[in-house]
Amino acid sequence: MMHATRLAGARSLLLISTSAAALAGAPLAAHAAEADATSAAEPAQAAALDEIIVTARKRDENIQNIPVAVTAVSSEKLDRFNLRSIEGIAASTPQLNVVRGNSGSGATISLRGIGSTFTSVGIEQSVAVNLDGVYYGQGRIINEGFFDMKQVEILRGPQALFFGKNATAGVLSFQSADPGNHFEALARAGYEFKGKAANYEGVISGPITDQLGLRLAVRYSDQTGAYMHNDAPAKTLTTLDVANGFAATVHQVPAPVGDLPQEKDFSARLTAKYTPSDQFSLTLKGGVTKYRTKNATWNYEMTDCPLGRTQVNPTETCNADRHMQQNPVPTDIAATNGILNRHDGQLYQDYDAYALSAKAAYTADKVNITSVTGLHRFVNYFLGDYDFTGGTNGGTWGFERSKYLAFSEEIRAQTTLDGPLNFMTGIFAQTTRMDFLQQIIFPGALANSAAPDPSFQYLTLEKLARTDGNTLAGFGQVQWKITPTLALDVGARLTHETKDSTFTQPYVVPPFQAAFRQGHVLAANQKFHNFSPEATLTWTPSEDWTAFASYKHGYKSGGFSISALDSVTTTVDKVAFSPEKVKGFEGGLRAFLANHTLRLALDAYAYEYTDLQVDYFDAPHVVFITRNAGSSTARGVEFEAEWAPPAAPGLVLRGTLAYNRARYKSFPDAPCWGGQTPAQGCTIDATGSTIQDLGGKPTALAPKWTGALEANYEHDLTQGLVFGASANLRYSSSYFGNPWANPFTKQSSFTTIDASLRLRTRDQRLEFALIGKNLTDKYVATYISDAPSSGSGTGTAAGVRSDLTSAPNLPRTIAVQVTWKY
Repeated sequence: MMHATRLAGARSLLLISTSAAALAGAPLAAHAAEADATSAAEPAQAAALDEIIVTARKRDENIQNIPVAVTAVSSEKLDRFNLRSIEGIAASTPQLNVVRGNSGSGATISLRGIGSTFTSVGIEQSVAVNLDGVYYGQGRIINEGFFDMKQVEILRGPQALFFGKNATAGVLSFQSADPGNHFEALARAGYEFKGKAANYEGVISGPITDQLGLRLAVRYSDQTGAYMHNDAPAKTLTTLDVANGFAATVHQVPAPVGDLPQEKDFSARLTAKYTPSDQFSLTLKGGVTKYRTKNATWNYEMTDCPLGRTQVNPTETCNADRHMQQNPVPTDIAATNGILNRHDGQLYQDYDAYALSAKAAYTADKVNITSVTGLHRFVNYFLGDYDFTGGTNGGTWGFERSKYLAFSEEIRAQTTLDGPLNFMTGIFAQTTRMDFLQQIIFPGALANSAAPDPSFQYLTLEKLARTDGNTLAGFGQVQWKITPTLALDVGARLTHETKDSTFTQPYVVPPFQAAFRQGHVLAANQKFHNFSPEATLTWTPSEDWTAFASYKHGYKSGGFSISALDSVTTTVDKVAFSPEKVKGFEGGLRAFLANHTLRLALDAYAYEYTDLQVDYFDAPHVVFITRNAGSSTARGVEFEAEWAPPAAPGLVLRGTLAYNRARYKSFPDAPCWGGQTPAQGCTIDATGSTIQDLGGKPTALAPKWTGALEANYEHDLTQGLVFGASANLRYSSSYFGNPWANPFTKQSSFTTIDASLRLRTRDQRLEFALIGKNLTDKYVATYISDAPSSGSGTGTAAGVRSDLTSAPNLPRTIAVQVTWKY
C-alpha cells in the first residue's frame, strides 16, 4: 500500500547525497569563483552566512560553538513556507515526525524514531515542547498556533539538564517575537485553493515609553474546502432498551459533514517588555487559542483490507484516496447528552486554551539570573466515530471533555567569572491537573430508559478520571575551561515527582457490567526519583571550528493511564506505569569555512532507552494497557551543510542527510497485531494474551535514511523590486507506521517538494507570494494502525488480519499570500 518504487527512492537519496557532498566540497569551487564573481545587477561581494544565535543551553550562544545537535528554523523560513504549526514544521524537517491523534493525548511527536503513541491521555511526550521557556506537556499543544515566531529550534537527543523531564528524545523550542525599539506593523492575508482556506495575520509592535514596549499578534484561519471527504450516507441506528424488554427504536442517522476538516482557529498573543535598566528586564506574555474542526477523526481512513472491503461494513472499500466513512450520532440521541449535542450529534473537536508567562532577567557583574513562570490551561471536547466505517447500525462513538492545568516556575543562575571555573544552578517546580470525562457508545447501541441520569440513556459507559502531578527538580553544572581551547562541562538534574490518580466508571449499561465494573475505583499514589547526569568535553581551536563529545542521561515521567477501561480483570498494575529512561553518547563537529560562506555540522549518537512506555488495547481482556516494556536503541549519524556561493549573490543552499537505526533491543512480550498468526510470530501466553517478540525490529516512524535539500534565492529585478524563490525537497526511506512491526503497515520511501515564489519591494513594505506544498501530491501515511472491530483468530493459524486505517499527510496545496509591513 502507498508504495513508491525502490528506484524512485534510490534516485531521491542519490540526489540528496550528491547535493550534500557538493556542499561539503564547496570551498575549492568557491575560492575558484571568487576572482570573477560579478553580477550585472551589483558588484561581487562575499555572501557570508548570517550568524545564528540559539538558546539550546538556555543562554544565547552561536550555533557554531555549542555541543548540541540543533537545527534552527528562522522566522524568514517560517514565513517563506507559511509554517504556522508543529505539523507544518515536521513536514519539511527530516527526523521529525508528528501524528495528529484522534484520541488520548492528541499527538505523537517523534525524533530519531523515538516517540510516544497518542492513544493514552496519561502518557506525556518524549519530545518536549517549550514555548518562551515554558514547558508544555500535553500533545494537544499541536492545536495551538505557532505564529509570529522569532525562531524555532529543534534539539535532537536527550536534553534533561537544561529542559528537564520528558525530553528523552529531544525538544522543540519556540521563541515568539518581542517588541523592538521601533514601531512595527504587519498585515498578512493568504488563501489556499485546495482546502479553500483563508488566513489572516496582524502584528502591531513598538515602544510605549523608553522602558516599555508592547506587541500584539493575532491570527485567524477558516478552511471551508476539503483535504478529506466523509462519504458516509444517511442511515439508521436501532437501539435496544434493556429496561423495556430490549424494545427496539429506530433512529435516523443524518449524513455527516462531507468536506473535512473545515478547521477554524483563532490565536492571539500580547507581549509586554519592561526594561528599566541595562541590568533588568521583565517580559510578560499572554496568549489565547480557539480551535474548531467538523470531525475529531477527520484524518483517518480505511486503506488496506485483506477481504477487499471493510470487515465491519461490507459495502465500504479500502483505498488510500483520502475518502472515508464515519457516522454522526442521531440527532434525537444527541439531544439527551450535553457533549453529544454541542453540534447536534455531528462529529467535532472544540479546543480552547490560554497561556501566561513571565520572564525576569537580571544581569549582575558576575552572575546572570533568570526566572520563568508559566501557566497553561486548556479544555478539549470532541466526538469521534471509532470504527471508521459508515455501516448501518454502525458506530463506536467516543466523546470526551478533558481539562488540563499546569503551573511552573524555574529559577536559574549562571556565573560569568573571569577564571577557568563557572557555574550554573537552578530549581524547577511544576504542578499539573488533568480532569478527564469520557463517554462511549459501543456497537449494538444498548439503551437504558431507567438510567439514573437522563444523559446516560444511550451510553454504554461513562469514565471519570483525574491525575494531580507535582514535580520538584534541582539542577546544576560546573563549567571548567581547562585550556583556552578545551572545556569540560559536568552537570546533573535531580528530580522528585508525585502523581496521584483516581479512575472510576460511574455508569455501565447493565448487560456490560459483567465485563466492565461500575462504581469501582482504581487509584494510585506514585512517587518517582531520578538523577540524570551529563558530561561534555568541547574543543574549540578557533571560533570557526568546534568538536565535542557528550555522555547524557534522560528521564520521562511515569504516570497512570486514565484512558483505560476498567474491565473485571483490570488492576492498578495494568494502568500505572514507571518512568522511561535513556543514556548514551553523542559527538559532533562544527566548521565555518570559506570566509564564512559555508557552515558544516556532523553529529553521531548512540543511545539506549529502557522501560519504554507503550499503550495498546488488550483484546482478550477488553482493556487498554499502558506498560513499561523492554528497551530500544537509537544510533546514527547526521550531516548538515549550508552554503552561500560567492559566485551567486542571493543564493543560499542547505542540505541535510541522516542515517538512523532505531530498534527494539528487548521486547519479548509485545502485543500482536490483529490477526497475526503463529507463522508470523504471534503466540498465546498463559494469561490468554497474544504476544510476539519484537527484539531487533524497528520502532515506529523510524526511517533509516532521511534527507533534505533546500535552496533560497533572492535577486534585485529593478531598483525597487526583489524577486525571491525557495524550494525544499525532503526524502524519507521506508518505516513502520505503528510500534508493532506489522509488515502491512510499512510506508514506502517517498520524496516531497515544497516551493515558494515571491515578489517584494526593496524596502520590504509589500510582498506577494505563491506557496506550494507537497507539489508531487504524494500520499504519505504518518500513522497506520489496526481498525477497531476487525481481525480475528489472533495467535492461531486461522488468523485473519485486521483492516488498516491510516492518517495521511495533506495533499498538494497551492496558496497565495500578500504581506504588508511598516
